[in-house]
Amino acid sequence: MEDNFNKTLNRLIQDSHEPREEYSKERTWMLLQAKMKGAAHQQTSHWWHKAAAAAAIVMFGVFSWAMYAVYLNPQPATPQEVIEAPILETEKGKALNFVQVPLQSITEQLEQTFGVSIRIEGEALKDYRVTASFTEDESLEDIIALLGRVAEAEVIYKDNEIILRN
Repeated sequence: MEDNFNKTLNRLIQDSHEPREEYSKERTWMLLQAKMKGAAHQQTSHWWHKAAAAAAIVMFGVFSWAMYAVYLNPQPATPQEVIEAPILETEKGKALNFVQVPLQSITEQLEQTFGVSIRIEGEALKDYRVTASFTEDESLEDIIALLGRVAEAEVIYKDNEIILRN
């Protein structure tokens, strides 16, 4: 490409500076037009290179996001369901201990322990996982208030029932 450019440039120089040779304005104009067509093609070629590079960058971003979503997306901790009373003996006495347990399971355990009715409204709230430890000095009202704050739920005391609502 560069050799072709140099040849064309040399021809233009020769045509314009050597009066002995036949000087032709038309011939010089044709050479200049041919050169301009080559430059236009080169610009088009550069546009395609830029478009391909932009597409490659977008594809790289999409691929990276997909890899994160599939391989690096943190999964919630494995739940430990409470089947029997999770009562532990501690230095301060007995304690209810929950590790990544759904709020529904915690309220069932509190119902058994305190003999009350607790209702949760909303599936997302029922599946909300909590890690907590409650000692025997804590009242049911304190425990329910704490669970309500942690789960960002409204606590309603109605008749003989406690309701947790989103």
